Order: sequence, then C-alpha cells, then structure tokens
Amino acid sequence: MSKQHIIYQRLSTNEQRKNDIYSLKRQDALINLIPDNPYSIDDVCLPRHEILPEIYVYKNVTVIKCDLGVSSKLGMNERPGLRYLCDQIRMGVVETVYIIEVSRLFRDNRFLQAPQFVELCEKMQVKIQALGMEYDFSDKFCRRIFLSYSDFAGMERDQFVERSTFARQVKALEGRW
Repeated sequence: MSKQHIIYQRLSTNEQRKNDIYSLKRQDALINLIPDNPYSIDDVCLPRHEILPEIYVYKNVTVIKCDLGVSSKLGMNERPGLRYLCDQIRMGVVETVYIIEVSRLFRDNRFLQAPQFVELCEKMQVKIQALGMEYDFSDKFCRRIFLSYSDFAGMERDQFVERSTFARQVKALEGRW
C-alpha cells in the first residue's frame, strides 16, 4: 500500500472561509505539488470520498478541510484536522504533508506544539512540503527553519492582536465601537 500525500488546509476564521476565496484556491492548488498526481482537487473532494466531516480520501491523496475557520492558536488536539493528521502520521501511513505555509500549521510563539510535531514527523520520516520549501526533519537546518517560521508566525499573530485591540480602543474613545 502506498503512503498518503496529505493536504492540510486552515484559515483562522469562518469569515475568512466565506470571503477569502483566493486563499482557499491557493490551498486547493497544493494538489499540483504532489509528484505524478493525476487528480484535481475536485476529483478528491467529492461527497463519496468524505470519510469524516471535511476529510476526503481518494486513492493515495487526502485533503483535510475541517480546520478551515479554526485558529492556529488552538492546540494540536483542539483542531480536528490537525489531530487527524497527527494520528495518521503516528500510524505510519503518511509520506508527505502539503501546506501553503508553516503558519497554517502553527503560530506557536510559546514553542509548545511545533517541536512536538517536528519530532513526530522526524520519527515517522514524514516530510512537509510548503510552497518553495521541503522540510525533511532529519536535517537540522530544515528543523530549525520550520521552528523559526512557527515562532515568527506566532509573533505576527500577537502583533495583529495588539494592533486590533488598540484600534478598537481608539474607536471606543471616539464613540465608534
């Protein structure tokens, strides 16, 4: 049996899910990175291939969409799609995970989740393919880059929250909130 190529998709909010069609299309296009893959995203994501809500399996391709609208600040066990992905990795059935960028998996500025995930992938010899970068965690450089991107994504999220909070406070003072 050939191992699975898993496409993991995530958006932070349900509002993004409804309105950010571009991001969804970019994440759907990850299917084109799978070597020798003759299937389109529409071939895989059919109701008859849905094994769990918004998790589709067709031959050796799995698409996880159930974390669309789920914040990456939640832990691995609090996101159903990421939990499913980690379970599949532990079972030894995954070859490569495809993501648009590291922040789709983690915005981990407390450095709790990402190292556990990297350790699991290294142990099970699973590679992570992001746009423009393949992470093979047996390579210490790849490990460090992935963890750094996770940390930067967490800092980016914190800055966004700070700016949003400040903007709301200003609007409240002006009577617009």
